[in-house]
Amino acid sequence: MKFHSTKILVLMIVCNLLALTGYYFLFQRIKTQTQTASALINTIDLGQQKNSHLNALRSVVKDTQHQRDQLAVLLLPSDGEVPFIEQIETLAKNSGLQTKTNNVSSIGGDTETTKTFQMQEETTGSWNNTLYFLNQLENLPYNIRVQRISLQGQIVVGKSTAPSWTATFDISVTEKK
Repeated sequence: MKFHSTKILVLMIVCNLLALTGYYFLFQRIKTQTQTASALINTIDLGQQKNSHLNALRSVVKDTQHQRDQLAVLLLPSDGEVPFIEQIETLAKNSGLQTKTNNVSSIGGDTETTKTFQMQEETTGSWNNTLYFLNQLENLPYNIRVQRISLQGQIVVGKSTAPSWTATFDISVTEKK
């Protein structure tokens, strides 16, 4: 009987060792699959965050479309230097001033898509006409900057008329490349 109980005991120990080994491999597999699932969940979460940021960016782009369109209108077209000069000269003449364009140049701008067109406009006329021209110049639909204004009054001896003013305007405008 002792031999029979020893066999049963050895058989139970072997079965327990096999069960423990099976549990070990089962838990290792579960651990590996849990880690894989966790990595996939993190990847999905990262993808969802990127998608959320992309949707927010699309929303901003859509919401700012009107402002970007308005900004594009403020830029002088790339081939618009001559029409712009003619427009400035026409404004001066319509303001009752004599005009002369000096020092026209184009330099690189702040970005890769723009450049700065610079010119100097010299006018001669009355004070009121000069101020009216400046007002018209500032209200042009471009990103225009009057960098410097130089005014010089001239009184003609022997005439009782108001003095004539010579004004020099250094103008720059942002232009598309």
